[in-house]
Order: sequence, then C-alpha cells, then structure tokens
Amino acid sequence: MSERRELLEKHLSQRLVDQMVPIRTTPPVRRFMTGPWARVLAGAILREGEQGESTRGYIKLVDELLWSVQLPDHPKSRQRLLALLQQLHKCGLAEPRLARFAGLLESACDPDTRCPK
Repeated sequence: MSERRELLEKHLSQRLVDQMVPIRTTPPVRRFMTGPWARVLAGAILREGEQGESTRGYIKLVDELLWSVQLPDHPKSRQRLLALLQQLHKCGLAEPRLARFAGLLESACDPDTRCPK
C-alpha cells in the first residue's frame, strides 16, 4: 500500500471515529466503519478525487450509514433500516468488500432482536 493511501485511510478512519462518538452501536460495526469503510472512501478519493461522483456518493452515505449502525430503538427504525438497506444495495453495497456490512445491518434489524431500552 502506498504511503499516501495509508495516511489517507488513517485520516478518514479518525474522522469516522470522531463522528461515531455519540452513536450507540456494536464493536464489529465500529471496526467496519473505521476499517473497510475508510478504505472504500480512500480508494474512491485516490481514483476519482474528492469531487468524483463515487467519492461524493460514498461521503454522502456516511451520515446514513452512521444512522444505520445505531442499534434500533423502535420498530419504525427497523423499517427505515430495511428501506435503507435496499437503497444501499442499489448504490453498490453488494460489492464483496461491503457484503459483511450488509450482514451487520441485517442483523441489527432482525425482528427477533430486542430493541435496546
């Protein structure tokens, strides 16, 4: 890995850590956001630049992803999460490197899982 990419990934990872401070979620989701997702963002920035279409799309998804990784606290949150999963799938979440994240989201909205109080 190039030094430039490594530095960019570390910078993006730290930004995601900072954004997740107030968010209630599981350690695997936090690791995904600060690891693989930071790599996705870094790759897009290096390929297309910060203003590239994919880069802007992935950056725009960050807020939705951060909302989606919170443990659902209400049944309507589960419904919104399922709708978001469908949108993310259309945006490329089906890529193999992102498939694990889809599994984490789906487990978060499993109707048999109790919502935290």
